[in-house]
Amino acid sequence: MCLLQASCDSFLSAAGQHWRRGVCRVRALGHLQELLSSDYVGLAVEQLLASVGVVLQKGPGVEDIACGGMADRVREVFGNVMQAVVELASKQPASCINTIAMLCIVPYTRWALHTLSSILHVAMYATILRSNLISFSCKLTMHNPIS
Repeated sequence: MCLLQASCDSFLSAAGQHWRRGVCRVRALGHLQELLSSDYVGLAVEQLLASVGVVLQKGPGVEDIACGGMADRVREVFGNVMQAVVELASKQPASCINTIAMLCIVPYTRWALHTLSSILHVAMYATILRSNLISFSCKLTMHNPIS
């Protein structure tokens, strides 16, 4: 078994670096949350959610800020951003189905079970809606063949 030894100064330096990274993540996630709750989202919801989904895809990323004291705050703000994404996606589930599917595989911990439940609910709704649209489209083509 190998125990790593670090001086007090190097540990404090690393903790300070981790804290600064945590603060940057909280700020960045805060900006995403503001963007998602903006009145200017309008018709670009699908594109916005696709872009935000790519950023959120790997989870809150708290592994490298463990000793900085910001991990819980990052998880909290990350959860708020995920909730905002779910709320926007639930307004247009059919057009946001790719983002919903991508967010269903985001690494979660116990704190995010409610958000995961919401995403799965929206995904199920979108899948049902999509299959109903396909079924309706098939019925239309059968009754009104294009000549």
